[in-house]
Amino acid sequence: MAHVNPGARGAIVWQFNQAGAFAFAACSAGIWGPKWSAG
Repeated sequence: MAHVNPGARGAIVWQFNQAGAFAFAACSAGIWGPKWSAG
């Protein structure tokens, strides 16, 4: 799990070891990321 202090900025780099579709979401009320396809 990644954390960023309030008011700060950060970056997340995702590295996958296989191709596929991955669901993800932001942990904020009412926000859901669309399914993301890697390759």
